[in-house]
Amino acid sequence: MSSSERRPLGRPPDGVVDRKITAATLKLLAANGFHGLSISKVASEAGVPRSTIYRRGATTAELAVAAITRSVPPVREFNTGDPVADLAASAGDFLAAFIDSGHFGVVMQLHACADYDPQLGDLVARYLSPRGEILDRMIDRLRDAGAIASDVTPDMVRDLLFGPIVYRRLVTKQPADRAHIRDLIAIVIRAVAAPAGKPD
Repeated sequence: MSSSERRPLGRPPDGVVDRKITAATLKLLAANGFHGLSISKVASEAGVPRSTIYRRGATTAELAVAAITRSVPPVREFNTGDPVADLAASAGDFLAAFIDSGHFGVVMQLHACADYDPQLGDLVARYLSPRGEILDRMIDRLRDAGAIASDVTPDMVRDLLFGPIVYRRLVTKQPADRAHIRDLIAIVIRAVAAPAGKPD
C-alpha cells in the first residue's frame, strides 16, 4: 500500500507539513527569539495541531535546529586537485548562500542561546559537526600540499574564514557581498600560507 493510500483524505503529505512547521519556526524565531518560541505558537502559525508537532518528538530546541538544518545551505566539498581553490570555492559559496538565505540572524541567535541551554547546545553542535568535518578534510588536503604553515590548525583556518563575516554582520552591521567575501578569503589564504620556499 502506498503512502498516499494510507494517508486519510484531506490530510497533507508529511513534506508539506514539515515545510509549514519549518517556515513557522523560522518566522517566530526571527520575530520573538528562541526564548519566545513555543510548540503552541509554532502549531498556530503553521496551521497544524500541536499533536502533529509532538508526534515528531519535538521540543523547541529540536524545532529550531531542524528548521535551520533544512534552510541553511550545506557546506559543499570540492576536491579538484587544487586544494587552495577548493577551500576558497567552498567557503565562498557557503558564506554567500548563508547570507542570501535570510537566516543569518536566526542562526547566530541560536549559537548564542546554546551557551545557556544544554539541549540546544548539543543539537547545534551536531548540526555543525558534518560541516566542520567537510572543511577539515579540505584544510588537511591544503596541509598535505604544503600550502599552509605547520603551526596553523584547522580551527584557526575556520575561525579566520568565518569570524570576520560574523563580526561584520553582527557588530558593524555592514553588508558582505560576494566580492567582499572573495577578497576576505584570499587574504585569509595568504595569511595562513607556508613561508615562501618552505613548504610544510
